[in-house]
Amino acid sequence: YTMLELGLYDNFKELYRKYKVRKGGEEGGRLTQFDEILCAAFTGGITGYFTNPMDVVKTKLMTDTSLYTGFFDAGRKQISSQGLSSLFNGGAARVAWLMPFTAIYLPVYEEIKRGLVRVRVKGLNLKV
Repeated sequence: YTMLELGLYDNFKELYRKYKVRKGGEEGGRLTQFDEILCAAFTGGITGYFTNPMDVVKTKLMTDTSLYTGFFDAGRKQISSQGLSSLFNGGAARVAWLMPFTAIYLPVYEEIKRGLVRVRVKGLNLKV
């Protein structure tokens, strides 16, 4: 989940930055904190929805381990008993939870990174 999330987030930020440059915005493609929040929320929604099948199978394994021999067995049994679409049960709730969560935590992560860079640069007496 996190690997997909971080990869998508960086790609969405870059796509949005290019869009702002093409649009000719005042900031010259620099992303504002609001832009980062939008990219993060979009990332959380997409990642949450597309990883929902793995979460459904994981939950099956956690709730009754005696029924399954492993992850793929649990997935196969889920699909054969309830259909392929059942892997997306709860997807809307997962997206509704992950969008605001990701919209908060990824921009906070970005701000902490920028702060650490400023501290490091200040410690080396460099100008940013």
